[in-house]
Amino acid sequence: RQMCIRDSNMRASNGSTAFRAAPWARPSVAAIAHLAAMLMLLANTAHANMRAPAFGKLRWGQDASKVFITAFVPGVDVTDNDKEFVFNNSHFRFAAHNPANGERYSLDFEFREDVNASAAVMRHSTWKYGNPNNSLFAIIPKLEPDHLFDRLYAQKPNKQLKFAIEKDWDRYTVSDDMLADDDEEEDDDEDSDSDEDADIVKLTDATFESKTAAKSLTVFRVYFPWCGSCKKHDDFTKAATSKRGRKLKKKYGIMFGSVDAREQSMIRRNVSAVCKGPEADKQADKCTSYLYTKLPDLPAQPWPSELDFSLANLLKMTGPNPRPLTTFAQVQSLQRDSKDKTLVLGMFDRSQHPEAVEAYLKVSSERRNEFLFGMMEESKLVGSTIQEMIAKFTGPQECLQAPIQAPAILLLKNFSSDQLDDGWAAFGQHEATTRPSITHDGEEFADTRVKDRFDSGEISKFIDVHSQSELLREKAETPQVVDGSPTGRTVVRMFVSDAQEAKQAMSTFRCTRQLLHREARFVYHDERHETGKPVVGSNMSEATTRALLDFGMAGASRPLVAVSVQQVDGTTLHYGIKIASSAKYLAKQIRRAVSGEVGPAVRSGASPDTGAALSPGKIGVLVGSTLAPAVEMAGEILFEIYSGKKSHLLSTIEGDKAAKALVEVGSDIRMASMDASANDCNFSDSRLPANLREVTNGCREGVVFISKSAGAVSYGAVNFMASPLLQFLNDNSATKFDVAKAQEHVRWLDSQCAVTAHQHGARNGKSTVFRVGEYTLEQMTAAGAANDDVSSLTVAAGCQATLYENGDFSGWNATFEPGMYDVAALQRAGAKNDEASSLVVSVFVPPKPPVQSGKPGVEVAANGDMHISWQYDPLQEGVAKTDSYQVFSVMVKDAQGAETPGLQPQLRSTTLLALTEAANQTHTIKHPDTRFEAGAEYVFQIKPFSQKYGMGEFSERSEPVVAPMDRPRVEKDEV
Repeated sequence: RQMCIRDSNMRASNGSTAFRAAPWARPSVAAIAHLAAMLMLLANTAHANMRAPAFGKLRWGQDASKVFITAFVPGVDVTDNDKEFVFNNSHFRFAAHNPANGERYSLDFEFREDVNASAAVMRHSTWKYGNPNNSLFAIIPKLEPDHLFDRLYAQKPNKQLKFAIEKDWDRYTVSDDMLADDDEEEDDDEDSDSDEDADIVKLTDATFESKTAAKSLTVFRVYFPWCGSCKKHDDFTKAATSKRGRKLKKKYGIMFGSVDAREQSMIRRNVSAVCKGPEADKQADKCTSYLYTKLPDLPAQPWPSELDFSLANLLKMTGPNPRPLTTFAQVQSLQRDSKDKTLVLGMFDRSQHPEAVEAYLKVSSERRNEFLFGMMEESKLVGSTIQEMIAKFTGPQECLQAPIQAPAILLLKNFSSDQLDDGWAAFGQHEATTRPSITHDGEEFADTRVKDRFDSGEISKFIDVHSQSELLREKAETPQVVDGSPTGRTVVRMFVSDAQEAKQAMSTFRCTRQLLHREARFVYHDERHETGKPVVGSNMSEATTRALLDFGMAGASRPLVAVSVQQVDGTTLHYGIKIASSAKYLAKQIRRAVSGEVGPAVRSGASPDTGAALSPGKIGVLVGSTLAPAVEMAGEILFEIYSGKKSHLLSTIEGDKAAKALVEVGSDIRMASMDASANDCNFSDSRLPANLREVTNGCREGVVFISKSAGAVSYGAVNFMASPLLQFLNDNSATKFDVAKAQEHVRWLDSQCAVTAHQHGARNGKSTVFRVGEYTLEQMTAAGAANDDVSSLTVAAGCQATLYENGDFSGWNATFEPGMYDVAALQRAGAKNDEASSLVVSVFVPPKPPVQSGKPGVEVAANGDMHISWQYDPLQEGVAKTDSYQVFSVMVKDAQGAETPGLQPQLRSTTLLALTEAANQTHTIKHPDTRFEAGAEYVFQIKPFSQKYGMGEFSERSEPVVAPMDRPRVEKDEV
């Protein structure tokens, strides 16, 4: 922008003030108006002092990062740069001395926004009429680049002047209506600015102190019109305009405000507000870097960087801290207003507990932004004593170890509609038991009982540990961290099928949690919520089963309580507890586990009945908890230890033959298997041989025989077949049996077919062998298979298996010929995974090759093509399904009419896939075909083919047809 002053009256030659734009910046209306106003002031001053000339030229311009200012004063010496241009970040002053009379001329400007004065560069510059001695040029960097100032200095222009200048420029014609409308709008804005009942009050430099003085807390946002980041402040605006925000504003004396940082330079500078740039939109603080708070008689402060903006956090900063509360209703009202997860409430008799009060006040001051603090004093309560008030908060006495006495600090938690997640924690009388040699966060704990101490550090630590919900719902597979802290070294978990159906158990568990809230961490697992599906009967998800292995309760009926306790050496022991109807009894059982009064659980899968697991003639299943009882009961037992999905050393079919052979010769030796990935051997149990750990390689894998006379003996043969295994058993058993007869029975079993049903889809998991027979549900389970637990099959040569949906051979069925079927193959054959309840095993009689009944039809088209068609035969019992066809032809008469006996059928097609969904099968032989003799007679036959059982027999011969000539005959008359 450029100003030109021609005489002492500052009049241009045409009688009006003249403006001309600098070449690098287009002038704005506001800029011109403000400069015009300043020129008028200069003109009046010059006229009064009769200076001629008083001033020459001043011009300013800008780009995105810098402001440029140049000045020319004829007849004035401006070589002393430090005196002529004086800068700071907000203002600049131009001053010069008239060498003729020594008078000083000066002019002050305010930058629209702050600049970086320390980096300004000045140099002498020459105008058209000037020289280096009377011209200066300054380059001043902007503090916040990448935008343009809308004017040079801050005074607001008169609107009539602004429109008059526009009119002078002939930009457009200004009417009185336009001026009137604009004035009305300005009046509306002023009314809005002064309306303190607005949801968000506009704050200005002039009104800031007066409007905030009477408020308990003012929270305001600062914005820049040109700044692209965080323009909406959605969280702030929604809170201020919400019904709850308006309620808190009125009830607690809160004001929501906004400040235009460009217009209100004083506020902007007081709070050091700057545009953070577009990266602020990506920050997790949700634009809180543009928010500020103001308490009475204190300067404004930035919103705490560690906090998101919310009404709950805003309420923590409002009013006295801690809040004095005198009635139970006040506490409930504060809870409803805050909707925060935790209210910290000090309960004191100040005259009796001055040191405790002092420590509490220190914590509440230091952590005001984190928690909502309240305090009740005995002398100020209305209608209740401090002990009566504590009883109201702590609830039923059955969930209390002992009445809580003042001084005390209560953490009232969650305030949600779900009572299972509600609760409280108390600080004051608890004596914590800790273990020696265990450290947590670098702090060592001793195995002593330490009573709560009213020290600010101890109170703060208590708040940190117990401010979260005490009863967490987590997925069963979530790892539970056990540490050495007084609360964290014990984790108590309850497993339920459906929390909504187990309300009594959940109530007991919640009460137990409250009894032990200073001694353990509590978690519950709700399978229905986790899987989103109802739990059928005693079924258990794989995640729940895995989680319960360490506690020896996999597959057990729920609800179940599992306890993990860290020991002195840092190891963790696990305990399984049945849920009790009494919370205090359950708490007692948990404490017994923690103190080591009961033995830890043995890692174990679902526990089958020990007797059924060792039934004669089959391979039983052992788990960690049943291994020792099984050895004690059986006397002698051969069992294989395998690991998860790895293949077994002793196959199911060979083990089954050995088990049945032992029954045949009257031996009492039992056979079983155990999955080491889900079970421990519990070597400490005295019922197990002392050398079992060594023989089983630490309970990892192997085939082991536990003998009455020899202890544990490993079977290290290369060939894990039934006959040599029987010899090994007889050699090491205290009771001999007829080995030859047992091996003869194995040979007989080899001649019989067998079907193996597998628990999992890759022909793994628990496997059960079935020989020829019909197995209802009861007979299937007696043989060792579980209901609805078949996912794959192995059908031996000479065998056939049919699975049925229901236990009485009804519902869907699917038949399987010899082969191996994983879960996908099982389903392709028509069976459903984990839905079979009965089974028939029969001797497999291979079907006959497919048969094609009837004779094909043949037609010769006008163009000479021969069309052969035949019927698709439906499936017949004992006959294989047709997969494809071949077409053959035989010449029966040559072109001269002579018969041609003894000729063999000739293949006239490639393999044609059977169209099983169509009754008619067709094939076309295109004309001409050199394989056929023109004029000869042919018959056609069809041969069906089964991919699995080979080629069938020829069909009957078709009626004879004459092969067409090479080209159609044409009579002369037709030519």
